[in-house]
Amino acid sequence: MSPSTVRSARPASGSPSGAATGAAGPVFRVFLLLLLLSQSLGAASVLAQPAEPSGADEGASGEAPRAEPLVATEDPEPWLYLDELERDTPRGAMRGFLVSSRAGDWRRAARYLDLSPLSPDDREEQGAVLAQRLKRVLDRRLWVELDRLADEPRGDLSEEGVAADRERVGVIALPGGERIEILLERVREDGERVWKVAASTVERVPALYDAFGYGPLEDWLPAPFFELSLLSIQLWQWIGLALLLVVAWAVAWVLSKLALLVIHPLARRSDTDIDDRLLENGAPPLHFMLGLGVFTIGVLALQLAVPVERFLIQTVQALLVFSLVWLTFRLVDIGSHWSQQRLAEGGQVAAISMLPLARKGVKLFLAALGVLAVMQNIGLNVTALIAGLGVGGLAIALAAQQTIENLFGGMTLVVDQPVRVGDFCRFDGDKVGTVE
Repeated sequence: MSPSTVRSARPASGSPSGAATGAAGPVFRVFLLLLLLSQSLGAASVLAQPAEPSGADEGASGEAPRAEPLVATEDPEPWLYLDELERDTPRGAMRGFLVSSRAGDWRRAARYLDLSPLSPDDREEQGAVLAQRLKRVLDRRLWVELDRLADEPRGDLSEEGVAADRERVGVIALPGGERIEILLERVREDGERVWKVAASTVERVPALYDAFGYGPLEDWLPAPFFELSLLSIQLWQWIGLALLLVVAWAVAWVLSKLALLVIHPLARRSDTDIDDRLLENGAPPLHFMLGLGVFTIGVLALQLAVPVERFLIQTVQALLVFSLVWLTFRLVDIGSHWSQQRLAEGGQVAAISMLPLARKGVKLFLAALGVLAVMQNIGLNVTALIAGLGVGGLAIALAAQQTIENLFGGMTLVVDQPVRVGDFCRFDGDKVGTVE
C-alpha cells in the first residue's frame, strides 16, 4: 500500500482641540480600518487549533528550537495506525493526548502517559490528575506544534542529544532556571511498542504544576470556573478579562487626572498657548496608552494559554501603535495651527494655503508607518510589500510626471513668492499686468 493510499484511509478529524475623529479626519479613519484589517489577518493563525485527531497543528511552538523531523528511510514501518489510541508515532500520541484533554476525558488522556513508576493501584486515580496538570502546564508554557513531531513509528532519528526511542516535544524552564524536557518515549504495552509521555517527564509534572498551576485559585474557586472554557479561555479568565478592562480604564483615568493636576499650573505660567493645546489634545491618547499598560500587566497575571496571551499582547501592541499615531496626528494639528499663526504674522498669506495639503500628507505618511508596524508585528512580510510599493510609486511618478511637475512648481511659487498679489509684472516678454 502506498503512503498516499494509507493517508486517505486514516480517520478524519479637525481643530487641535476637537475630538479624536474630528482631529484626524478621513486619514485617521482609513488608518484605523487598515490597522484592524492587518490585526485580524494574524488572529486566525494564532488561535487556530484542531478539533479532531487529525494531522493539523496544535498551537504554538515551545521554548527550545528544534530542527524539522526527518522520516527514517530504512525499513519503514506501515503508516496506518494499528494502536486504537494512535500511539504508533510521536505525533499520533501527542495529538491523542491533547484531543482527549480538550474533551475533558482525563482517564483516556492518562493512557498517553508512562505511569510505570506508579503502583497499579495508584495509576487510575493519579494518572487522570497528572494528565490534567500536564495539560495545564503545556497550555501555559509550551504550546505544541504537532507538525514538528515525527509521524513515523521510529520517531525522529536525526535529533541530536535524544535517544533513538525518544522524541523531544520541547523544554520548559522553571522560575529557578532549571530546564525540564518534555519527552515522548517508545515503550512496550501489552506486547506492542507505543509512544507515551516519558516517565521522566511524568515524574516532574508536580514540580511543573507547582510553578505554573492555578495556585490558591484552585482552592478558592469552584471547579466549573476551570472546567468551562471558550476559545481556550476558562470561565474565571473571561471574568478576569472583563474586570481588567474596567480596572485598566479606571486606573488610567486616575493617573491622567493626577498628572494634569500637577502639569496644568505650570502650563498656565507660560506666555503661549502651545502647552495648553498640548495638554488638551495629548491627554486622551496618553490616557489610552496608560490603560493599555495596566491591561498588559493584568493579562500576564491571568495565566492565559500561550496562543491567547500572544494574541492579546499582539492586539495591545497594535493598539499602542494606534494610540501613538493618534497622538502624532494631534501634534501635527497643533504644529499646523502654530505655523498658520506665524505665517499670518509674517504676512505670508499665500503660504497658508499649503498647510492643509502638508498636514494631510504628513498624516498619511504616519498612518502608513503605523500600518506597516502592525503588519510587521503580526508576522507579515513587510519587506516585500515595501519593495512593491516602491516599484508602484515609481510607475505612478513616471505616469503623472507632468502633474507632479506642476504641483512642485506651484509649491515653489507659494514658498519663494517671486511675485505677490498686487505686483505689476511682465510675463513672456510682452505680457504685462497686475497679479490679483
